Formats: sequence, C-alpha cells, structure tokens
Amino acid sequence: EAIHISEHGERVLASWKLKADHRVTLELPLGEYPDVGIIGLRIHAERECVLHGGGYLTDAPVTQSVHLGIGITTYRREDAVKASVARLGKAGGAKRVSIGRMFIDAGRRMGFEVKLFSYELESHVPVSVIAEIIIGLRWRDPNLLKHMHDTVTAHSIDIIIPFVDGAIEPASLYCSTYGDAWAPSGDADTMKTLFDKAASATLFERNSLPIPATSDGNRTYPLIAKPRFGSASRGIRIISSDKEFDEIAEHIADYLIQEYIAQREEYTVDCYIDAHGTPICTVPRKRLEVVGGEVSRTVTLRDDRIMELSRKVIERLHLRGAVTLQFLRDITTDRMLLMEINPRLGGGAVCSVHAGADLPSFILSEWAGMSLTPCDNWRDGTEISRYQQEVVFYNNPNDK
Repeated sequence: EAIHISEHGERVLASWKLKADHRVTLELPLGEYPDVGIIGLRIHAERECVLHGGGYLTDAPVTQSVHLGIGITTYRREDAVKASVARLGKAGGAKRVSIGRMFIDAGRRMGFEVKLFSYELESHVPVSVIAEIIIGLRWRDPNLLKHMHDTVTAHSIDIIIPFVDGAIEPASLYCSTYGDAWAPSGDADTMKTLFDKAASATLFERNSLPIPATSDGNRTYPLIAKPRFGSASRGIRIISSDKEFDEIAEHIADYLIQEYIAQREEYTVDCYIDAHGTPICTVPRKRLEVVGGEVSRTVTLRDDRIMELSRKVIERLHLRGAVTLQFLRDITTDRMLLMEINPRLGGGAVCSVHAGADLPSFILSEWAGMSLTPCDNWRDGTEISRYQQEVVFYNNPNDK
C-alpha cells in the first residue's frame, strides 16, 4: 500500500498484491500527490524481505514493517545499499574530531550507522577516538592510488572526504579512476588547478573574478609572496624592498606574488554545491582569530555582498561538492577580493554546521542519491571558539 501520512492521520493512496521470489521493482502510478506530509510504503510480507529504495525511515511504526537497506527514496548505485552503514574514509583528517562526530550524528538522524576510517601517516592522532586509523602513504607517493584502492576494497569504504589540501586531487582522481567510492568534489583537473595558487589566480582573472593585483614584474611594495603549492599560511613572505625581493628572485616561479593589503578583513564562505551545480548553502564567516593558518575563532555573517560574489564564483568556475572560499575586504578601498578556493571542508566549517547548514547531512544525502533542498535559514551571528584537548596513548604494553 502507498500511504500518505500527515497531521490529519493517514490514508491509502494505492494498493497492490505481488508474488515474487526475486527482486521486483515497484513504482508509484502517475498522478498528483500531496505536497505536505510523508509518502510511504506499507508492506505486508509473508516472510522477511528487503526493500531497496522507497519509504522514509522515521520513528513512525508504519514505515518499520520491513527491513530497509537505507531508508531513502533513490540510490546512486546498488552497492551502496548492501547494509544500513555508510563507511567514510577521511583523508588527512587527523585532528577533525568535531566534524567526524557530526557525520556520525547526521547518519544517526538519517537512520543508518556511519563508520569512520582515517588515512594517516601514523596511528597516534586525535581522530583515533572516533575512527579506525589506516596507515597510508604520502600524497605524492606513486603507489598512492593502488594503496587507496586496497584500503577502500578491504574496508568497503563508500565516501572519501579530503580534509587537507594534499588529499584533494588524489581523492577526486581515485573516484574517477576506480568508481567504487564517491567524493564530494569536482573533477581532478579542476582540483589540481585550485591547488596551484598561480594557476588559480590565472583562472580567476580569466573568469573576471576580483582578486588582489598580481605582480608581473612591477615592484610596487609592499607585496606578498605565497608558495604556489603551500597551505596553512606556511612559507608566506611579505616583501617591502628590492633586497627582500631579490632574496626569492632565483625561485620566483615557485611563488604567486600579489599586492599586499595590510588593512583588511578576512572572510571564509562554507559552500556545498550539488551535482547539478545548485548551491545548497553559502555561509559567510568572519575570521576573528587564526592560529597556524587555521581559524580558532569565527562567526557567521549574513552578508549579501559576499553571498552574491560566492554564487558568482561557483557558477563561473562550475564548482561542485564541499568548497571553502576565502575572501578579503580591503578596508581602505572597500574592495571585496577572492584570495583562494579550497575544494574541501574547511577547519572552521563546524561553525556553519552549528548555525544550521548541515554539511555532513548534505554529503551523506547526495551520496545516497537524495535530492537536496537549498538551505538559507542558517543562523547569523553563530560564533565558535575552538580549543585543544589531549588524547592519551599508553605506549607501554604492560599499562592497562
């Protein structure tokens, strides 16, 4: 029976009688259906059966008559519904305990268990309190993809989520090469371009996106020199004289050199874009405090100017999946400028989740083949302050 459940009760929309000893596909007949409430299937089974697709897993007894593979309507691929477990591989997520717990909670709300695996160079990392650690290879190791494939196969991993810059391109390349896991990101070529700051600046200019002026040999000081393949603000140099410029002149090709804007405000925008290019969320945050290149205090800010510019960036660059945009505002001229794009979840993305933009649910839902609804009701002014907490490892085997 196809049933409609609402605050007014339930009613049967259509009914069938089936006899089958193998897999059967059942489709609702064409027609108009209510816009409000839940459309569910009630199965009266003579023996235990499994429903793949259809139904919505809730606490309502009417939807619990059968064992659901995962209680959602459609699936990206059949292998994803072998059991009600989503297995996530976190690439380089050694310290991402908070966001890992958010994925676990999101899965629980959706009615299935999330198991986490973290691909690391060592086992004694904080995320081990919630995830199984997989000792992996470095991101530039020639055997990386093969080792990732062995890992994905051995642990039946469904989703690969990069948490550091070096993991972005391998995650995308792996998924396009093997196809047995999915990553919430765009194509590997775009990921490679965005990891190169000089190539990114060229891409931004070609798409008429506002960025700080790039030096073409003009030594108008102060300048900022960013390593092309750096991250977390490592290796950045402020250049104020010919002498300082000459110190890097021999390796100038290894840097992106731009005007340095001393009087500035920095903003991050947590975005999620579905496979069709629809922005599901664009949540600006003001960076209040940064430690080691990563935000330690941040607050959500509903700024129409930043949100509109973010949507323009997404549309012109055809971005997909989880994306972190970095902007700065030149206080002197009021210019809003794009600094860089990290096509992954940022460290401060937990702030946007606390504000109501449920990024883990977006990722799990898209993996499962569910349609996503744009989220614009996140809370403005949500502030987080991050802190350190130790994880203890007892290395002496005699300690218990």
